[in-house]
Amino acid sequence: MTRSIWHDTFRGRRHGPAAMVAAGAALMAGAAVIAGAVTAGEASKYTGKVYVAGHGGHVAEVAVTIDPANTEAPLAVKTLMQDGAKLTVSMKKHANGSSQYKLHDVRVDGDTLYWSTYNTDVDGNLHYGAVDLADGNKVTTDIAVPVDPRATKPGTKPDAMPYYCASGQTEGYFMPMTMSNEAYITVIDKKDLEKSFNVFLDSVLPDANYKFLHGATDPTGSRFLAVVNLSDVPQGRITGEHLMIMLDAKALEQGRLVKLGEGLLFGDGSGPFGASITFRSAWSADGSKILMSGGDRVWVIDANDPDLQALNGIEGDVNIGGQSHDMLPTSDGRYALITVRTKPYSDPGDADKMDGALQVYDVVNGRAIGEPVSVCNACHKQAMGANLNAVLCGLDGRVTPL
Repeated sequence: MTRSIWHDTFRGRRHGPAAMVAAGAALMAGAAVIAGAVTAGEASKYTGKVYVAGHGGHVAEVAVTIDPANTEAPLAVKTLMQDGAKLTVSMKKHANGSSQYKLHDVRVDGDTLYWSTYNTDVDGNLHYGAVDLADGNKVTTDIAVPVDPRATKPGTKPDAMPYYCASGQTEGYFMPMTMSNEAYITVIDKKDLEKSFNVFLDSVLPDANYKFLHGATDPTGSRFLAVVNLSDVPQGRITGEHLMIMLDAKALEQGRLVKLGEGLLFGDGSGPFGASITFRSAWSADGSKILMSGGDRVWVIDANDPDLQALNGIEGDVNIGGQSHDMLPTSDGRYALITVRTKPYSDPGDADKMDGALQVYDVVNGRAIGEPVSVCNACHKQAMGANLNAVLCGLDGRVTPL
């Protein structure tokens, strides 16, 4: 549909009296609305291992324990220098000292961790590959690919970004997607990672006025949620409207775009860091809901609603401890981990530096619990004696009841 028809359709859904009454009722119902999409019963504690991507060319391998009853400090982590591990993809640097392998994307499938790069290398190429988690976190594949020429923003100069950030996967394919304009999904054969092709989304988008593509596949590999931030011009100022499009993942494996549904979210920039921007997301294990990071807020989406209604309101929840970039639900869907970027330092030498942290989110009651816990500078400070400007993004892994 054209942009004007599409916008009028959803504008009515947001502002019409019936929509407002329905949204108000949902918010008044609170926990009951969200709880309807999760498994009954609650474990006392949770434990697991997660992999958190960062800009240093490495991934933090983090052992986590969640104790929801401890509302002041529900999350405990073990990282490098604290009995954990660091997974290094590449140590290659640009001339300015920053990594040629800035990572936002990690996607786990059994004992394999797939990854893709957010920036270009010295030759203007992107990279994706795989790590064998059962063989000492060995990088088994590293493939350089040229930027698709249709992705003119940000271009192909060395260290151009943003590119790969979010990804989906099916049994046979790994599917990282770019934040460029035009944006595309790279469909990669897991049996032979050299085999790949790009799929552009222009046929299902209203026009080119968008900024940043993200998304994720459901646990069965049958549905792929794609999300873009609408903007005034291509890769321009975000308008506060965020378009969700549900795609058939099996058709995407063949390079076809089949739309199953669509919905709209809204953000006004009133939360932490003052910017509403949809980033990475994750599905609950039962496929009933999608947990989406939105920069200064988070959303819980009803994945089985053709209109993809937000269970915690179309403007989400801004009461989080930093800028959110990804969410990972526990296996029973009752809680989640949010990756957040924070600015926790008061010392003048560190005041402008960011840290990367995890925070627990109570999906049932729709609220963050406890403060963010560092998983970046908690290691950097011990290993190097100083805080860095630590930039994290995506995570994947598994957290289950004890």
